Amino acid sequence: MTQILLTPIWNRLLDAVAIDRELQGEFMGPGAARRIQGKWEQLAANLNAMGGAFKTGDKWREAFANLRNRAKRQYADRSRYLRGTGGGPPPPASLGLSHTYQRALAFVPQDQLFGVQGIPAPIQVTRIYLLLLTLNHSLVQAATLVPTYLMHDYNEL
Repeated sequence: MTQILLTPIWNRLLDAVAIDRELQGEFMGPGAARRIQGKWEQLAANLNAMGGAFKTGDKWREAFANLRNRAKRQYADRSRYLRGTGGGPPPPASLGLSHTYQRALAFVPQDQLFGVQGIPAPIQVTRIYLLLLTLNHSLVQAATLVPTYLMHDYNEL
C-alpha cells in the first residue's frame, strides 16, 4: 500500500534524474560537487512538497541509489528464475518488475545487468581451470614415464 502511495514521488524523482546528467552521477567539471549537492537539495524540496516523505537532499540521493539497487536485485532474481526454469512458464508476480523498477533500471549501466561481453562466466572459468589441472597432471605423469637416462642427456644439452 505504501509503495502505491509513493509512486508519484518516485516518478517525479525519476523524471528529474532522467533530464539531469549530474543527478545521474556524472561529474561535470569544476564546482560540480557543490552544484550537484544544490540540485539534490532543490529536488528534495520539490519532492517533500508532495507530502508522504520528508528527506534531505543526501537522503533522496541515497533513496535513488537504493531504488536502483532494489531494481537490479529484482531483475537478477527474475533472470535467475527464468534461467532455472529454462525460460518456461512466466515467473510469479512477486518477481515481475514494477513500472518504477523498470524506469530505475534505465539508470543502471548495461554491463551491470547483462555482464561484460566476451568475459566468460565463472562456471566457464572453473571448467577451464579444471581442464588445465587435468592436462598438467597428465603431463607430470607422462614426465615420470620418461627414462632417467633420457632426462640426463636432455639436461646436458
